[in-house]
Amino acid sequence: MNWLGIARASVAELSGGNAKENAATLEAILAGKTTGPKRDMVVVNAAAGFVVAGLARDLKDGIELARLQLDSGRALEKLRALQNFQPKMS
Repeated sequence: MNWLGIARASVAELSGGNAKENAATLEAILAGKTTGPKRDMVVVNAAAGFVVAGLARDLKDGIELARLQLDSGRALEKLRALQNFQPKMS
């Protein structure tokens, strides 16, 4: 079964591992280096966020935008910016 280009996945395929494994999975997804059910879950969640934020008119467009952000490496750049953020002390 396929919904808007997203294949059906089992719970086992979406299950994570330990913190180190999950961090590696997240980095690979955000870098556009991995495919599969876990990436698809990130795409769907990002797509919904894009629709709610008014950046995409529907889930189909949101999915396209999410894939573009992941495949381009821009999603990983945002993670790195957050990791390196240092608030100004007043």
